[in-house]
Amino acid sequence: MVWLRVVRRPRLLDPRHFLQYCFRTEEQVQQARKILMEIAASGEVPDSEWRRFLVSSPGLYTKVMKSLRELGLVEKKEGRFFLSKEFSASLRRFADYWEEVYESVKRGEPVDF
Repeated sequence: MVWLRVVRRPRLLDPRHFLQYCFRTEEQVQQARKILMEIAASGEVPDSEWRRFLVSSPGLYTKVMKSLRELGLVEKKEGRFFLSKEFSASLRRFADYWEEVYESVKRGEPVDF
């Protein structure tokens, strides 16, 4: 399961701030940055080149890559990693859902959670 910390007024001064809402430790943030920067620089990276992503250990890489894929920030197709738009699409779906809940409550309709 992916952990995403949600706050009322997020600070997004640079990409690290965004990743701090997605990962629990600074080491995980550093690992995620390394992965995303490598993929962004190349457009795609073969999964066979996983060692170029390492910050400290294969275990950290595996955990963070799994989370990036579950979040929808990275996808794997035919043995290659790419950046993904699924994260932003999911946030839009969540926002649309909450807008519907909000409007239902305003109209006096019952809602169920």
